[in-house]
Amino acid sequence: MPCLAAKQGNYCPATSIYIKQILQRGIYMQKKHRFYRHRKFNTFILKRTQLTTIIIALVFIGALVFTIPLSKMNSSLLLCALRHSLPPLHLTESDTSKSEKRDFGSLFNPQRVLAESIPFLNLPPSEEEFQPPEDTTPEAPPPTPPLPENTHPILNTQVISKNLGIRNETTYQPDLQALLSAPLSFSSPEILIVHTHASESYKNDGLNYYTEGESDRSLDTTLNMVRIGEELAAELKARGFKVTHARDINDHPSYNQSYNRTLDVINSHLQANGNIQIVLDLHRDAAVRSDGTKLKFTASVNGESVSQIMLVCGTNQRGLPNDTWQENLKFALKLQNYMENSFPGLARPLNLRQERFNTHATKGSMIIEIGTSGNTLQESLGSVKYLADALAHVISTSG
Repeated sequence: MPCLAAKQGNYCPATSIYIKQILQRGIYMQKKHRFYRHRKFNTFILKRTQLTTIIIALVFIGALVFTIPLSKMNSSLLLCALRHSLPPLHLTESDTSKSEKRDFGSLFNPQRVLAESIPFLNLPPSEEEFQPPEDTTPEAPPPTPPLPENTHPILNTQVISKNLGIRNETTYQPDLQALLSAPLSFSSPEILIVHTHASESYKNDGLNYYTEGESDRSLDTTLNMVRIGEELAAELKARGFKVTHARDINDHPSYNQSYNRTLDVINSHLQANGNIQIVLDLHRDAAVRSDGTKLKFTASVNGESVSQIMLVCGTNQRGLPNDTWQENLKFALKLQNYMENSFPGLARPLNLRQERFNTHATKGSMIIEIGTSGNTLQESLGSVKYLADALAHVISTSG
């Protein structure tokens, strides 16, 4: 029953207590409601990353159990979801080695896990595993440089001597077979090497062309005939012979006086050493056609490309005294025959000339042409050891 005091408009303690209880109960119910609503939200509402992880796990399990053809799924969408939900783990520095960190981290790399577990997804490799493919495209050959002006070709050829064939430029008809069978006029001689045309040189680049500006001569003794003489002297000394090498540049500064200066050199050595009975004058030949084509003469000996060798013998047909020319020819024929039999293709036909060429100085004198201006220095150096073999054999067995 309502308080009588309240009806009369007076203050009633009982009523105020009742109202206060009602208000407190309302505040309590409101707080209780908020508590249950907040707990319900936290209990049943999932974060996006958790939901994505659950979906992926369910799909993966379903694929393993029911063999669902996951190859038909959109791997790009799956990969995108993985990258946003489970980024690769970044490890900090520890006592573990870098290789162990990389292996451990790969367990938390969803791209790698899926690629190893389900290879038919063909997922692209992660950045740390990606290696660009090797470029197997063959390199293009360098462009061929244009030929310089005034260019002429060099033709490689052979002129082979067979059956004692000689190129006789005299009117003499010597009995070649008789000369070949007769013994030499000297035994155990010492050898002198000279250079009438010491500045003659070779192509040092091996190209199959030359230009008009090339002189084919050099005063550098490592490139001209002095270099060939050094090599021959060394080869003969290695075979037990005593050799003197005159390094004089007799064709410089005057080419026309070169044979006269060489004769002076020969006479000075003969006067100083009476045991010298063989004089070898080393040259290189030159052969150029009317169209400018230069010829080089090569032979293949033991699989090596070397310069061909031509022996030149002088006579007295030009009027200069030379009573020993047939003795010189005998020596040259024996040397030619040995080269033909032992090193086929090495020797060009022997050249018998009208000029004397200082071959009157001894009974064992001759000119030896090693290659031409078209040959390289290396090709001519390659011939020297075979020439030394032939000289050593003839001198040792024909005395």
